[in-house]
Amino acid sequence: MNDQDWKKLGITSYDDITAVQMQDIYRQIRLDGLNLRQTQAAIRTIVDDDSCSQLSFFDVLHEMDRRYFLRRDLGWEFAMLDYWKIGVIEIEEAEFLMKAVHKDCYSQRKWNKFLKNRPVPEAKVAFEEIEVELCDVPNPLQVQHDHEEEVQEALEQERLLELQAKQKEMEANKNKNQNRHDEDAVKAIRKQQIKDEIERQQKELESIIREEELKRKMKEEAARLAEEENRKLKEAAQIAEKKRKEEEAIRLAEEQNKIQEQEAIKLAEEQRKIQEQEAVRLAEEQKMMQQQEALRLAEEQKKKQEQAEKAAEEERKKEEELKLAEQAAKELALEKAAQQQIEEEKRKAQEEKESQSSISAELANQQTEDVALQAENEKANKLAQTVTLEKGQKQAEEDLIHVVQSAMKSNDISRLRAAIKQLKKAKIENSSQLIQQADSLLNMWLLRQELNMAIHERQIPKLETAIEKYKKSTFIAELQNEYTQANDVLIRLKRLDKMRHEILSLKQ
Repeated sequence: MNDQDWKKLGITSYDDITAVQMQDIYRQIRLDGLNLRQTQAAIRTIVDDDSCSQLSFFDVLHEMDRRYFLRRDLGWEFAMLDYWKIGVIEIEEAEFLMKAVHKDCYSQRKWNKFLKNRPVPEAKVAFEEIEVELCDVPNPLQVQHDHEEEVQEALEQERLLELQAKQKEMEANKNKNQNRHDEDAVKAIRKQQIKDEIERQQKELESIIREEELKRKMKEEAARLAEEENRKLKEAAQIAEKKRKEEEAIRLAEEQNKIQEQEAIKLAEEQRKIQEQEAVRLAEEQKMMQQQEALRLAEEQKKKQEQAEKAAEEERKKEEELKLAEQAAKELALEKAAQQQIEEEKRKAQEEKESQSSISAELANQQTEDVALQAENEKANKLAQTVTLEKGQKQAEEDLIHVVQSAMKSNDISRLRAAIKQLKKAKIENSSQLIQQADSLLNMWLLRQELNMAIHERQIPKLETAIEKYKKSTFIAELQNEYTQANDVLIRLKRLDKMRHEILSLKQ
């Protein structure tokens, strides 16, 4: 940072950045900021003074940031102990919180000193009273120093008690030996002095032993702290290594995802090309089928026209034959009538001279013969009509069979279905074999149509259904090409669907 940056922050002195200035600067970083006590404690933690320099400015900011987040977390812990939500907790609960935060570095002497210096030592504790002590970083040396001071105070208290006991004993002895001789008093005093000297030497020896024990404990504590520091360094190194491995794994996963996405894009492009080729092939096949269908329809139309012309010619021939038969019957009747009339005329000429009764009999015979001739003509007409009807029914049956056979060659499903229906309805003799052949051919056409539709729509369920029907059918050889195409398309679609699911699972 240059001088202008420092001036923007309101800092003009290099070595004198106060706690109030640090508090204002930190409030620009964190809106709620820190109170003045926390800011002063942060400065004392870094530089052991009431103000800091520009050189230690950022270290103080980091310490303030640490205290900010720690204060927020400890505030939650304090709120958990504040059962009645009144902002204060019992002294025992506050001490428990202090011990839980500082653990092995907790100082009982420091806590007692805190309680002693309070305006009302027995009052409940607010979070603002202990937040600075909770956020302070415990110093093992300070803890050791406090412990030594506690031991020293205990020793001094013990000595004071011993002196008081001696004084009381001396006063008691003085009262008891008040009436003794001075020599006995001197001997007693001397003995007491010797005893005090022995006791003093013993206490000095005990003090030396305590000091040695304290030094040993301090060394053990220092070794423990060093070992703890080494353990923390190792844990930090392990965490850093673990983080590095995680980052490496994330990077590898991202690269793998990129490769898989590229592969998916490539497969999608290949699938698109395959679909385009398949569409072009199907379009060509459709076009070819349409052309074939058009040719077939034209041929069929031509055949129908020829059949219609042939049927019309046969109908015309039948009508001519019927007319000829009727005309022949009429001519025969006329000829027979003429011959009978000639014979009758001859008979009349020969029997002209016969009696009137003979003439009447002849006339009666002539009427009978006319009636017989008329009945014979009617019979001939009915016979001609019966022959004509039998010929027409036989021709209709032959035409219907021809229609079914033509539909079987036409490749037209609806046409063949209609022809089969008409043939079954007509109930023609000896047509069961033709009906079976037509039904089998119709089923084969329907199965081929289903396979082609499934190939064109490219849907897995429809393809599987069509292939299953093919396997159960009797048209294995006839529909081998369609089955091969449908099976290839089904395999490709399943492979693409599997790849799509794998890509989606990788993205998730």
